[in-house]
Amino acid sequence: CGPCKVMDREAFMDREVVGLINERFIPVQLDFDAQRKLAREMRITAIPTVHVFAPNGDELDRHTGLLDPAPMVAFLRESLRED
Repeated sequence: CGPCKVMDREAFMDREVVGLINERFIPVQLDFDAQRKLAREMRITAIPTVHVFAPNGDELDRHTGLLDPAPMVAFLRESLRED
């Protein structure tokens, strides 16, 4: 989708976002169209959707919609309960 491509080009290319993800997360990207069954299981109803899971698989947080770099960093830090 258009917003997904914007996030790929902007948020996921931003040094701070990339650094935080590489330091604290295991990134996985789901192709909604190719993996519809998994998307349904994850209760994805709109894209883009960013999920954050704990190591045990519990969902910690979720955001649906476009995130620019600064809001993405804030979302990721909040999902970790960081300042």
